[in-house]
Amino acid sequence: MYLQHYEFTKDPFHITPDPRFFYLSPSHKEAYASMIYGLKKRKGFIAVIGEVGLGKTTVVRSFLQQQSNQSHLKTIFLFNPNVSFLGLVRHLYKELEIEPPRTKKRKSDLTSELVKHLHQALIEEYSRGYILVLVIDEAQNMPVETLENLRMLSNLETTQDKLLQIFLVGQPELERKLNQPELRQLKQRLALRCTLKPLNKRETVQYIEHRLKMAGLKEQTVFRRGALRRIYRYTKGNPRTINILCDNALVTGFGYGVSRIGPGIIREVNRDMLGAASRPGKLFWSAAIAVALLLVMVGLWYSPYGDSIKSGLLQLPFISHMRASMASSTGASDTERAKARPVYRQVIQRTGPEGIPYLPGNTESISERGNLNIPLTSNSSKLLGWGDEFGLSASLSWKRETNSSETQNKESQQPSLPFYGDSILPAQLDPNEKVIRDELMDRIEVFRELSPVRQKGLIAMAQHTSIQGLMGFKRMLAALENRDFQKAAREMLHSRWARLAGPYATKLAQIMYTG
Repeated sequence: MYLQHYEFTKDPFHITPDPRFFYLSPSHKEAYASMIYGLKKRKGFIAVIGEVGLGKTTVVRSFLQQQSNQSHLKTIFLFNPNVSFLGLVRHLYKELEIEPPRTKKRKSDLTSELVKHLHQALIEEYSRGYILVLVIDEAQNMPVETLENLRMLSNLETTQDKLLQIFLVGQPELERKLNQPELRQLKQRLALRCTLKPLNKRETVQYIEHRLKMAGLKEQTVFRRGALRRIYRYTKGNPRTINILCDNALVTGFGYGVSRIGPGIIREVNRDMLGAASRPGKLFWSAAIAVALLLVMVGLWYSPYGDSIKSGLLQLPFISHMRASMASSTGASDTERAKARPVYRQVIQRTGPEGIPYLPGNTESISERGNLNIPLTSNSSKLLGWGDEFGLSASLSWKRETNSSETQNKESQQPSLPFYGDSILPAQLDPNEKVIRDELMDRIEVFRELSPVRQKGLIAMAQHTSIQGLMGFKRMLAALENRDFQKAAREMLHSRWARLAGPYATKLAQIMYTG
């Protein structure tokens, strides 16, 4: 979606383990060298351990892909390690295309028979010059019984070399599992351990520049220095989190129409990614500080210095003014109270995304500040139609030019549904979106010719603004008339409505773009 905008040839921040984008940090280089040594010397077991998102699978795949180009290498991947040892052996038979022996022995004897027959098959592969590698990804999820029996596969060897090289790739939980007493024999057979670490600040910048270069950018002209500093602060050097944050930042920058990503966009994207997860912590600390201040104030109030604090507060100018006002209002007569202004409820008018206000047809009750004043009487609910039941805060007039007979027919068909004009119609009154769809067909000529998916996007915009507000997107509607859906999507993202709607606007723009 944004490749042409930033002049990329490929997506630079895919989260899939693509060896073409592999970046060798110092810890990755150490793991790479250990795997080269272990495979060359046929050490048997090699463990690659690291936290989530540090690139364990990427480093193993990059290594095996390079080695397969230089030697006869057969690689077997096990992506679902939650299997029994018998299931693991059968998976090896299937991947090596070996016909299992026909036997009617019991399950325990069957496993031994299959391992024995596998030994002979691996010796034949060894005599042909092949190196067989079994990669167990997410090895921390493998049952303890299966891990315990893995040593049976390590016994498949000649007098000089191991016939099967086993890579255990997993999270730190794998290290804790290997420390269990029942797995001490397997732990002793681990010839090499590689531990991956997060990137530091300098390595994070080099990682981003490397991926941008591999995506076709000759020099790093996308992320500003402040943005790079924020990326490291938010991701803590985790490559997968860096990819997700940078990809979302590029999408947001494309939506804003900018060619360089600043720290503000990174902060906005990170806030959207965290969502409501970061709010409970802030609320907790805010509440804790408020309680602490309250306790301090109560303690000072009832302390020996309380009288001096009270007298000092009463002498403050605004408190003295408030006391004088309360005293004057207390002496007011009943006649003056009767002449006081009536109580009004103010329904605040809002403004559409392109500066088009939501104004009712009857402007008699609008104050100078643009507020709609409605007296608190028993007829308020009738004036509001359905009142504040749905929290309506837009125009209250339902304008539509119809003759009396047409109005009576529609009222007989839909007695509880008022005519839809320029207001925001609550979803409770239009669950099937029929009213909004009909209004859009009447007012926007190109609406009938759009695909159902794009029609759905315009209906969603009308639900968040109004028909009148949607009509204000003149450049977007003109782009739709010309079938320039890319420009229409960009116009949606550049509007004030998009800044208010947040990530939801980006989703609708993508729907408008792809159709």
